[in-house]
Amino acid sequence: MTLKHIALLCTTTATLWGTTMLPTSGKPDQYINEVSSDDGKRIALMGTGKEINTYIADRISLAGKNDTIRLDYYIMDYERKTYYFYNAIKEALANGAKVEIITEGKNTSKAAYLAGDIPEYRYRNQREFFYGAENAKYDGFVAGLLEEPKAHKNAFKFYKVDRAGDSTSTKAINHRKIALLDIDGKKEIVVSTANITGSGESRWQAAIVLDGNHYDSQWRWWNDVLDTDICFAKMGSQKECRLGNGGYESNYEGWTASYVVDKTKYETMVEWLKKMKYSKGCALRMLMGHLGSTKVLNEMKRIAEDGCKVDLIYASEYIDGSPYKYNKGNFEVEHQARVHAKMILWQGKWGNGDIEQYAWVGSLNATDKGANENDETMVRIEGKKLFKAFWNYFQWVEYDD
Repeated sequence: MTLKHIALLCTTTATLWGTTMLPTSGKPDQYINEVSSDDGKRIALMGTGKEINTYIADRISLAGKNDTIRLDYYIMDYERKTYYFYNAIKEALANGAKVEIITEGKNTSKAAYLAGDIPEYRYRNQREFFYGAENAKYDGFVAGLLEEPKAHKNAFKFYKVDRAGDSTSTKAINHRKIALLDIDGKKEIVVSTANITGSGESRWQAAIVLDGNHYDSQWRWWNDVLDTDICFAKMGSQKECRLGNGGYESNYEGWTASYVVDKTKYETMVEWLKKMKYSKGCALRMLMGHLGSTKVLNEMKRIAEDGCKVDLIYASEYIDGSPYKYNKGNFEVEHQARVHAKMILWQGKWGNGDIEQYAWVGSLNATDKGANENDETMVRIEGKKLFKAFWNYFQWVEYDD
């Protein structure tokens, strides 16, 4: 990692957009699955895990000679519902592409399963991804692919990361969902909330796609992130492998900010919420798969009490049995089991600066473990068109209940 890269990671975010407040209620006219920015350099993906992962799989299937696919995913289940994704990888390899996969190895540990650190279904599905079902006649995706004579072993690389590389906790996880696609001269960075798993195929997810050719410094930075994860998978050494950017905001070409969490320097989601200040028409909306941080809820209550409209849709409950009880009517709360997206939407005054419209999308849930221990990624998007697309998507999920 060069000094130039490190300098880019610590750049503060510039204000680029004057803002007109959007409505805070009302059902969108139609569900929009894919929305491109006006310049065509960013794409908002909104829908089920099946829809978002199909977008990625369709791109992968087009790969051929001199193309590269790099995937860093917390969970990659090999089951009937997700075969389409793995078939795309096999097609790319058969056409001469290079494929690299990084995924969580702890989920294949029998000791971790017996200790109750992972559920039985995850242990089973991940082992099948690697090795195949017990007493079955077929191999798992990885084992089977490596045994194929035409698998181009030099073109297929696979790495298991047993825990988060930026945390001292042995229970921390590499929770990212990132695809770096360099196909036919077009580079794409896909930061998603969706794992490759059958249980996530029908859940609400979100993703952002960045033009890696245009955002060249971001493309290099995300490649550095994956290089760090591979280093850690090989060596298990934080000292040798750590990326070292902490949780600082980074801003490339004035459009998008990217984050990696580090409790010693930056408490991510809480810090973002602290910057949200009252202005006429201000509003906060959050879609969360998991909710388990009193600090986050306290900031949401503060924003609501300041006079901003606050809405939360979440899937899992941890605090005092329910955020309904904790919230005590300060803001709107809705429980939906199908939500897996991790998405924050803010329109209003930002810190001591101007009124802004920001959308955060990525892997970080509103939990203390996510903010302080796990390897997570979030991307912040500026721009009215994509912000409105995500805003309308929240409404769609809300009305779908």
